[in-house]
Amino acid sequence: MPLTQDALLQVWRPRPLACLCKKCEGVAKALDSRLSEGSRGTRFEHHKTLHDLTASADGGCALCGLFLSSFQGARPWPYKSEEPVQTGTVITSYEYQLYLYFPYEDGDLSYDEDERNQVEQLFLTYLVQAAPHEDLALDYDTPEPGTSTADALPLCKLWLQECRQSHNSCQYEADKYHVAGIPTRLIDISNPACPRLSLSIERASSTGGIVEYATLSHCWGKGGGANIATLTSSALNEFRELIPDAALPKTYRDAIHATWVLGFRYLWIDSLCIVQDSAEDWARESAMMSQVYRGASLNIAATSSKDAGPGAAGEAADGAAGGMREGTLYGLYPGTFDWISAKKDRLRRRAWVVQERFLSRRTLHLAQGQVFWECDEGPACETYPTGYPAAVFDENRLERWPGFGPDFSIRRARFSRELWPEIVRRYTRGRLTRETDMLVAIGGLARIMTEHFGGGGDGEEGGNQYVAGLWRERLEEQLCWSYAGPVRGRGRRIVPYTAPTWSWASLKGAEIAARIGCSQSELFVEVCDVRLTPYSSSGQPDAYGQLADATLRLRCRLLCPGSEIPGRGVRFDFSNKIIFCNTELDIQFGQKPLLYRSYYFLPVCRSPGPIRELEGLLLEPTWQKQGQYRRVGYFWVPWGAPSDDFQTEAEQQSLTASGAVKDVLDLSTFAMICENEHGEIQEYVDLV
Repeated sequence: MPLTQDALLQVWRPRPLACLCKKCEGVAKALDSRLSEGSRGTRFEHHKTLHDLTASADGGCALCGLFLSSFQGARPWPYKSEEPVQTGTVITSYEYQLYLYFPYEDGDLSYDEDERNQVEQLFLTYLVQAAPHEDLALDYDTPEPGTSTADALPLCKLWLQECRQSHNSCQYEADKYHVAGIPTRLIDISNPACPRLSLSIERASSTGGIVEYATLSHCWGKGGGANIATLTSSALNEFRELIPDAALPKTYRDAIHATWVLGFRYLWIDSLCIVQDSAEDWARESAMMSQVYRGASLNIAATSSKDAGPGAAGEAADGAAGGMREGTLYGLYPGTFDWISAKKDRLRRRAWVVQERFLSRRTLHLAQGQVFWECDEGPACETYPTGYPAAVFDENRLERWPGFGPDFSIRRARFSRELWPEIVRRYTRGRLTRETDMLVAIGGLARIMTEHFGGGGDGEEGGNQYVAGLWRERLEEQLCWSYAGPVRGRGRRIVPYTAPTWSWASLKGAEIAARIGCSQSELFVEVCDVRLTPYSSSGQPDAYGQLADATLRLRCRLLCPGSEIPGRGVRFDFSNKIIFCNTELDIQFGQKPLLYRSYYFLPVCRSPGPIRELEGLLLEPTWQKQGQYRRVGYFWVPWGAPSDDFQTEAEQQSLTASGAVKDVLDLSTFAMICENEHGEIQEYVDLV
């Protein structure tokens, strides 16, 4: 059941339709008739001069007034394929943006382009955001103009009440994650002015150890929050009496205020609830992260704050100028207003947040401009307090990307293994204060996926066993992860050891395109054994966290020596032919050419369909054990390419002289060679 008009009227009031001039009435008609058809770049005449626009605004037209207040500057004509306007013209875009252009007659823009002097006419540019609504009940304004997004907390309380009472999917498995003794510590804000640390053993006597609480997602800032006080072993007893002001920067105080207003007594903040100078406490508490966020009644996100200092609540956006209606109702906002996304979403840069958002049943985003509510059944924001209309919240996109919609509309009920590549991509865009947390900071989410979809967990074997950021089922193809962005070879191995080279989690500073296996692909390798040794500094090893060692044994059909020919690319030997291929190095090797490195190409899979692209790994020996290799890159090549066309006599001599082309590989190339029951020779290699 959506939030009702009667409930909303308790905290907000309806905004009347704006008064529009004849020219602006045509804007509403254009939006309905043309944008509904998916048109973009549609133009129509508006007021002919800036003087006419000003006169219309003075006469009471709200849209003309909003155009005047949303001046973007004098700019060149942006539509190179179309003739520039000669008078005032509005151009609509499919994002429901309205651009108004006037030719700027007092000057031109001169600049150099390819060393040629270019002169372009400038255009005065104005931008208004028209946000589609379904009915008048969706267009509301606050009773008093707000200065902070925290002023919207009464509305947030309505969202929370509605979610608790009516959203069945938001109550999923709540009892399972309300475990006695978890979290170990919470901040007791029964007196918000004097918060103190509460231990689970204290709560057990009065509540059985199970309480409702909120969590905080926030950025630590540069230096890992070095400028703020945190919980340490020596401060533990002090914090149980009173958390000092030095440990409560404005972001934490805003979170305490929001938690108290929304009716919760307890709040969990990582820096104040985990002993930061104890490796043992960190290992134990980080392993319970999935239960901490899964069991919370609400997660509060300081979405626009770069660190703990500025505060969680941002400045409130300028109010709308009202609405306009032709067939659809449109709210009108300044062009700088982010109507369905957070302005300055700095929290997105933090890798931990991906897990925190997915594990939380509900998240309240305190952002610059407005607040956002995120839950499975009723995502909303101040622009759309009763929920997003169909024109904004595209269900078709959710079908293509299960779990992801517009900003702050994750659908956890549609969670599936197919979503893992998108999760990894978003996760690896973020930053970690401690690089060795690469597997730890996503381990809670992996644990939930293992429990939800069945299979092995905590080191147990199974089809859905979690394996260093990958999954045991169809693991072969998942080994062919690569960089997602245009930058190649810019990642660096994490030191000390965190994950094996065959896992994306061994790299830092690289956005990763992960894979999910396709049952129709042809495989050239088979995973025969996976051996993982979790790292433990406290005697509590966690198969979802940092690893101390990992080895993958593969039975392979092909293992081809290769070399780089300077200026011509990389080739490898296959069936006495030199195959040209594309390569992507995991890390930079400096200026030293690959010609002087001993490395091999391991074909892994060939995709189905007409392209039949061959993919595989670029390996180099470790020289520590026979047949043991580390991954150094990824390669792909269209199968059946005319490889002889890439070979010249000089290049052949170069390859032969370098020893890169061999008719028979040495026995020491493989970790094991044996015959199967049919008398066929089988070769095995180990990847570390």
